Amino acid sequence: MLRIQLFGSPLVESTEVAPIQFRSIKIEALFYYLAVTPGRQHRRTRLASLLWSELPEDKALGNLRYAFWNLRQVLDENLFSIDRGTATFQPDDSVWVDAHEFEHLLHAVKNSSELETSEGMPRLQKAADLYRGEFLAGFELTEAPLFDDWLQVQRAALHDKAVEVLTKLGSDYAVHHQLPKAIAATKRLLELEPWQEAAHRQMMQLHALSGRRDAALMHYQECRQVLGEELGMEPEPETRILMERIRSGEFEQAPAPAPTSLSEPHTLSTPLYGRQKEYAWLVEMWKKVTLNHSGLVLLQGEAGVGKTRLVEEFGRYVTIRGGRMLQGRCYEFSGPLPYQPIAAALQTQITQIETRRLSLEEDWGVELAQLLPDIRLQRGNSSPSLPGSGQGMDRYRLFEAVAQFLRAIAAKQPVLFFLDDLHWADADTLDLVGYLVQRLAGTPVLMIGSYRPGEVLHQQALNILQRPSGGGVFYDTLQLTHLSTEAVQQIVKTITPLAYNDKLARFLYEASQGNPFILFETLNEMQELHWLQSNAKGQWSLQVADHCLTLEGLINADADQSSLSSLTAGQPKMPVLLSTGEPAKAKDTLPAKDNLKLAEVQNRIRRRISRLSAEGKQLLGLAAVVGRPFETKLLQEASGLPLETVLDNLDDWLARNLVQEVSRNEQRTRETDLLPALSHYRYDFSHDFIRAVVYNDLSQARRQVLHYKLGAALERLYAHQLGKVVEWLAHHYYCGYELNKAITYLQRAGQQARAVYALPIALERYQQALSCWEQLYNPSDSQIPTEAWRQRWDLLL
Repeated sequence: MLRIQLFGSPLVESTEVAPIQFRSIKIEALFYYLAVTPGRQHRRTRLASLLWSELPEDKALGNLRYAFWNLRQVLDENLFSIDRGTATFQPDDSVWVDAHEFEHLLHAVKNSSELETSEGMPRLQKAADLYRGEFLAGFELTEAPLFDDWLQVQRAALHDKAVEVLTKLGSDYAVHHQLPKAIAATKRLLELEPWQEAAHRQMMQLHALSGRRDAALMHYQECRQVLGEELGMEPEPETRILMERIRSGEFEQAPAPAPTSLSEPHTLSTPLYGRQKEYAWLVEMWKKVTLNHSGLVLLQGEAGVGKTRLVEEFGRYVTIRGGRMLQGRCYEFSGPLPYQPIAAALQTQITQIETRRLSLEEDWGVELAQLLPDIRLQRGNSSPSLPGSGQGMDRYRLFEAVAQFLRAIAAKQPVLFFLDDLHWADADTLDLVGYLVQRLAGTPVLMIGSYRPGEVLHQQALNILQRPSGGGVFYDTLQLTHLSTEAVQQIVKTITPLAYNDKLARFLYEASQGNPFILFETLNEMQELHWLQSNAKGQWSLQVADHCLTLEGLINADADQSSLSSLTAGQPKMPVLLSTGEPAKAKDTLPAKDNLKLAEVQNRIRRRISRLSAEGKQLLGLAAVVGRPFETKLLQEASGLPLETVLDNLDDWLARNLVQEVSRNEQRTRETDLLPALSHYRYDFSHDFIRAVVYNDLSQARRQVLHYKLGAALERLYAHQLGKVVEWLAHHYYCGYELNKAITYLQRAGQQARAVYALPIALERYQQALSCWEQLYNPSDSQIPTEAWRQRWDLLL
């Protein structure tokens, strides 16, 4: 084996011969020149003049003959093909040259898909590792000017390629939220080109995204010093603006990666397979936005097909390039809250940026406070709302206040506004979305709304969003379909590299039909049955014969397990790669196709849940009844269990990928309610399809009891902040059949909805309150307070 290292100080090593020593520096130079150009025929006269241009041709050729004789003495003579006129270096597989490997890796990446594949970033990282320093560092041959010219050209070309590698590697790591690796790549880039101001800005952004604002500001000073010393220049305005944003706290902070230990479950991350075209299309839409265009994209697809995952991956791209991502989500189980997903997304901005610094007129701040009370504290204003001119005008002023707030944010940085699960949105929310799209024309805001066709609660309102009605705004629809067989194969290769075979890939495609959520559930079940096991390095291997890889085999294997409550204790969990975070109803959400029946998907989830302890199953039912992200304190209060017991069960759910942790400050969180946090962390089901199965399997009596317990727990926990949980109290007491309290909170919820001009929701709350009264009393009873009747009558008028 012959190893030739040309990056950094050159080194030639052989495992079969004594240490290689060249007789002269020019012979060494000849070898390096040939090693860079394997398989190429060189005219001997050209090689002679390259190294001995000062000599007559015959003497130069004589020196060349001696040089080849020496090379064939110290190396395998079969490596060289030499005749009267030409010479060729023809290495076989036993020869490794770092520069060849470097070029090969770059070629493979450039010819791969536009979106990074599983091999993309590892190949780039390997190429970066190969580049230990400049080409032939420290090797000089000034007495051979033609060779020296060639050497300088090679160094510059390979230097540029290394810069290209590190630039792309830093960007890709950042997009995939691998911030420490992104920082390392960018640091190496700046070592190569310390004057590259764009790289300095990226380093500042990466430090800020990692929560290290001081490091980001210190790096700005380093940037300023380097530019002053190298170029005699001050940083560009773009760099200074970025520094000000970081210093003021306006640059959005992403959560630092959670610390890991050897005892923690192994997880992997993977690129987004099968969505290259859609991802690239969204990137093109974002480029329009950065040129001060605005737009609306409606993303449609069935449950579990990957809508949320696609936009969240795209959101990383936006954030690392200086954009701001706002995210809100609609819920099925908790009942509609007026403007809830939009209000929740804007609420995060109040906590992340100093709203006093926004160019928002005070009048609009007062109006916005009706939807976001906390903005009064930020802006130091507690004035009442401005007088309006009737419900229609007041509603317009609220909508315009939201538009002005978004415009003020977008003046600082372009905005991606993602509203998830619009099929569950109330009509008022959809009206507000339509208003914002029109009013923000010419503002750098891209709105993306995801929904499931056939499940839309307010189809007419959603249809209006799909009709372009003004200039300066682009509209489009993007539909996600099932993954192809090739995409499933790539996913399986990434997750289970040691277990991969065609049979496994075909089985998983058969089980999922290309639906990522179902594929994820199948892998979870295989892991819980020990069909897949992980070693200490987190590598998964297949522990079942190929002939058992059938749907029937999976079901039968599960049936053979009589006691599996501790089956996965201490086992690493399958990588959370395919969970799309999308809610799903328990019926009519996933199509029945051939051997894939909706009932089997539900049963697959039920089989996994059946392995929990009795206590764990009961507590999971309580979590499902919450209907949104939950906290351990709420589960403890409602269940009456010790906190340690709740945490033990929560750990079990996490290990089985039934739930996942969503930090309250996490940009990707699907926590979109406006409740004050009881603790730093919240949890949510890995997919709402799991929540739906758990909830629908509860008896009506059990649901009623759990709703009541949650209502009582919320009253105790938020005793001094009941105004913030009125809608949830109304929901849980109404479903818990605690009619007296339901009436109280339904009336208050109706008043809150009316205050923000969400009249359909207000009417619904008052009607629910009246329904409760009618169940408690005879409608003709004179004891029924007239307030509910008056409110309902006013709304009907």
